[in-house]
Amino acid sequence: MKIYTVDQFEVKPSITVEYVTRPDGSRFACFFLGEEGRGRKRVIIPVVLTMNAYRSWYDNGYAEVSEVRPKFGLKGLTRLEELVQEEKSEEYLVAFLGWIGFRGHNRLTDYDGNAVDKNKILAEGIIAQGTAGRMGWGSQWLLRVRPGDLFRFHVDGRLYGHPSDYVLVCTDKGPLLYTQEVWDAEQSLKA
Repeated sequence: MKIYTVDQFEVKPSITVEYVTRPDGSRFACFFLGEEGRGRKRVIIPVVLTMNAYRSWYDNGYAEVSEVRPKFGLKGLTRLEELVQEEKSEEYLVAFLGWIGFRGHNRLTDYDGNAVDKNKILAEGIIAQGTAGRMGWGSQWLLRVRPGDLFRFHVDGRLYGHPSDYVLVCTDKGPLLYTQEVWDAEQSLKA
């Protein structure tokens, strides 16, 4: 299944796999959502890499992974396993790295403004601002989506000229992140 990263200014057809160091000094490959610290929640998702990606990860401290298979246990998502060859699936994963404005927060809903279906959210981390994490906060998500899924993303706080409303459109070629203004203009062209 393909995996994409959606960040504030970029949609990337992969995720960046980094590492966590164990107490004995060894390390293992993983992907992060959220942040570590007070008022924050960092989610560590282990990633089992193929040999080529493992070499890159070992030498550089990171690797780019674009095909994965999620594995689940009793408590939900346990890890991602990189695939050597593409697996035919209509569904794909989106690592939506939500952001916040200064002293702001964020919110992800379905297109109609309802809470996102719990089956679509595989993991959620929390980012924050300030030492205690109370100046501003927001979430980052790992989503399991299908072509045709639509989400609304709202971010507030001091945005310094950046838009506050976005539409995440899941197409058969991957996700697209529109500003609400551009999405509305495109929809009026279709009407």
